[in-house]
Amino acid sequence: MVIAIITILLAILPPTASAGAADTQPVDEAIKPDVDIQNLIDQYRHAERWTPEFYQRLTALHELTKQKAWPRRQPGQHGPPVLEEQRHLIRQAAYYYAQTSTPPKEDANGLVLANGSTRGQFKDLMRELRIDDYRVMAALLPYIDTKDQRLRRFILTEVLEGDGQYHGSEEDDNDPIVKAILQYMQYNVQMEKLDTPWTVVQILYWKAPSTSLHYLCKTREKCREAYLADHAIQEVLWRKGRGLLKAGEIKAATAELDKLSQFDDWAVKLYVAEMLRRHEEFRDEKIIERLRADKNSVVAKAIDVPLRGEENKGPSPFGP
Repeated sequence: MVIAIITILLAILPPTASAGAADTQPVDEAIKPDVDIQNLIDQYRHAERWTPEFYQRLTALHELTKQKAWPRRQPGQHGPPVLEEQRHLIRQAAYYYAQTSTPPKEDANGLVLANGSTRGQFKDLMRELRIDDYRVMAALLPYIDTKDQRLRRFILTEVLEGDGQYHGSEEDDNDPIVKAILQYMQYNVQMEKLDTPWTVVQILYWKAPSTSLHYLCKTREKCREAYLADHAIQEVLWRKGRGLLKAGEIKAATAELDKLSQFDDWAVKLYVAEMLRRHEEFRDEKIIERLRADKNSVVAKAIDVPLRGEENKGPSPFGP
């Protein structure tokens, strides 16, 4: 689907200063293979589709997702349950497809391209097992910063479909990946008191910055001001796309972004960085330098991540 510029994503680091509940370190322990499940997935993958053997393997995998004793829901617990058996199988399937895929190819510029040999097969298996995107996120997002580079690359390209280069819509909470990430953050992070990995936050802003702003803004007294500014900025972009701009409207929208860039809330500043990254007409040098100097290293780097087609205009801020 999307060619992944993994060179940039694999080098994203956690922020040097804590700026919220998203400051996490890479997972030291990678997913450990369960030999029996790995063999069963391999047999399923190589069985001719729609044959009795194929359905036997699929049924056997489906049985592994069933919990023998249904857990009692704890007081105050919300959201759809993710059974441990389900979680285990999802992780084993991700491990299998990550490790059995052919080594990624590089283009003439040294950029790593998404592997096509097993592309989509993991999601096909999840659909056939009736496991939705939210449960996949709950099982795999804790491993987004794993030191297992094959697994990390797999989660970024196959699960999140995010490469940092995609210039999509500003607000898209109907996108299944965006919806699943937001569900994960609401149910797993808030209810289980977990931290959200910074890499996940960054990809969410790459996919839908307005949606991210509305969900992640935490400075309550300032959020209303940020929402109104976003509404005004989106109106200017809408008018620009239809040739209806009036004199001074771009300048007024840039002034709104200038004000937002001075908020203390990293969620608001990350929105500003993404809007400036996407829209050349808003790029004011004073705002750019303010963001580059921000104490949150994710905010400081976000403004310089190139859009697709622009990656050769200069060195990546995340290294070679």
